Amino acid sequence: MGFYRVTFPARIVLAVFFAARTYVCVRMVLFANILKQAMLSIFAKIQSEPTIFLFKKMWRFAKGQRHIIILVLVLYVFSNALGLLTPYIFGEVLNSIQKNGVTDANVAHILLLLFAIVGTSVLFWIFHGTGRVLEQRMAFKVREQYQNYLLHGVVDLDIPWHTDHDSGDTIDKIRKSSRDLMMLSAHLFEDMQILARIIGPVIILYLYSHSVAVAILAFTIGSIAVLFQFDRVLIPQYKKLAEYENRIEAKVFDALANITTVKILNIKKPILANIARVIHAPFALFMKNVKINEVKWF
Repeated sequence: MGFYRVTFPARIVLAVFFAARTYVCVRMVLFANILKQAMLSIFAKIQSEPTIFLFKKMWRFAKGQRHIIILVLVLYVFSNALGLLTPYIFGEVLNSIQKNGVTDANVAHILLLLFAIVGTSVLFWIFHGTGRVLEQRMAFKVREQYQNYLLHGVVDLDIPWHTDHDSGDTIDKIRKSSRDLMMLSAHLFEDMQILARIIGPVIILYLYSHSVAVAILAFTIGSIAVLFQFDRVLIPQYKKLAEYENRIEAKVFDALANITTVKILNIKKPILANIARVIHAPFALFMKNVKINEVKWF
């Protein structure tokens, strides 16, 4: 009732206020929903990114070895930190010699720095070597568990599925997928080295010049973004090349599995000619992929 007692202009002002507030609330809700959908889409893309996908697979099939993964990563953090420390110590040696020369007063300091270089190199290989041994042991276990998982899955499939799918193609996919997962698991040190070479120099530069460090970091992020754009073209081509290789393996497997029939019917020449055509089929795509990859790393 209080609303109807106010003057007519005041009613208009209040009506406009409530309408504006309702509009703002609706727009905020819509914006929140759009933002939520965008974040979910970005998260889904990150989840499906090939590298992230493979690391998730590695973690899944590293059951019983996951503590080894964490230990290996810690060892590589220490080894890469020592690797970055070595050039710094060598620089200190050069600075000391340039400023003061080699005198009785600083010779002990120089020798101490030189021994520190040797010590960091020894420690680097202790951490790195231990990590490599543990890493490859873990990689073998990952491949073992993944292969068993795939084989159990294939064996459990119904007979019609096996009738519709070539055995050679299936064998090739199991072999390559388990091999590639093992290669990823056995080369974590390379990923850590890349991160160390990106992050380490930026941190060191930041200690001397903030602006230069920020510029280098921005340039690095831009370069990585460009590389990802190339990968958007290359990855589908890699998938097609993998499909070609599956067909090749299937043809070869069929020929060798039925070698007795091939010999009896004397159809060696057409069989080999057909296999040769299948082997040559991906050549154009392969060369296109090679050229794009070379431009990527230019």
